[in-house]
Amino acid sequence: MKLSGVSEAVGFENSKQFTRVFKELEGISPGEYRAKLLDPGSIRPEDKEFY
Repeated sequence: MKLSGVSEAVGFENSKQFTRVFKELEGISPGEYRAKLLDPGSIRPEDKEFY
């Protein structure tokens, strides 16, 4: 799913606003988050409880 679709689905008017809030809450961008999900070897042991 595209970032614009995700941001709209969760109630944001635009993906730029969603990206800013996501990064504030998660500490990484949505793209970085997705990359971690696609490459489980890149997830730190302390992060595994969230995946």
